[in-house]
Amino acid sequence: MKKYSVLLIFSFSIFFTACHKLDPCDNDDFESSFQDEIEAISTAAVNYGQDPTTQNCNIFKDAYTDYVNALEDWDSCAEASGQRIEWQQALDSARASINDIEC
Repeated sequence: MKKYSVLLIFSFSIFFTACHKLDPCDNDDFESSFQDEIEAISTAAVNYGQDPTTQNCNIFKDAYTDYVNALEDWDSCAEASGQRIEWQQALDSARASINDIEC
């Protein structure tokens, strides 16, 4: 179950990265703004997948939480593009997935 949760959460990171063009905030800074968080999630997911310890699980959850928190700063872009509800639902879903991971 833990591995499925990791895959689900990692797919959210791909979704958020792929869907970064929210007009009128369409700029090159979006993706680069999250590069550190994306790298942290990727590293933590690999480490947890290879060594599913409680410590690695908590590191993964913390990395993903940091990423979702950073995404909230772009809420105004979702609002401006008329996607506020979908944006909030995606963030809420990501947080629920993070909370479902049992370390």
